[in-house]
Amino acid sequence: MEKPKKVISVEEARSLQDFWCKTRGKAIEEECGYVDCREFSYSIKELEEYIAFVKHEAKEKGYKKKSLGLRIYLGTYPPEGDKHDGLSTVFITPTGKKKNRPGGSGKEGVTDDRDDNIYEIDPLNRGGVGDPPINY
Repeated sequence: MEKPKKVISVEEARSLQDFWCKTRGKAIEEECGYVDCREFSYSIKELEEYIAFVKHEAKEKGYKKKSLGLRIYLGTYPPEGDKHDGLSTVFITPTGKKKNRPGGSGKEGVTDDRDDNIYEIDPLNRGGVGDPPINY
C-alpha cells in the first residue's frame, strides 16, 4: 500500500514536538505552574466509529459525501474540581458542505476550499491524555 501524501517522517514529528515543548510548552508551564497535556489518543476503533457516525448523520442532514472532513480544535477544561482542571484537550468536529449550496463564487454547486463546521453533529472528545505527557 502506498503512503498517504500527508504522512510525515518520525524525525519531522519529533522536531515539531520538540519545538512545541521549547516554546509553547515552556510558556504554559511558566504561566500556569504545571506541565500541560500535549498528547491525546483515540483508538482506531473509536475513530472509525466516529467517522461512521459522521457519515451517517451528514447524509441524513443533506451534506455532500465528498465534502466531509474532520477539524481538530484545541481546548482547555475549566476549573470544576476534577483531575482535568486547566488541562488542554482536543476535540474533533466534522466539516462539510450542504448539497445544492452555492459556494464562494455564488454559482450553484461551486464551493470554496474551506468547508464549514457541521454544528448539527456533536464533536468527539474524551480521548486519552498523557498526564504526565510522553515525549514522541
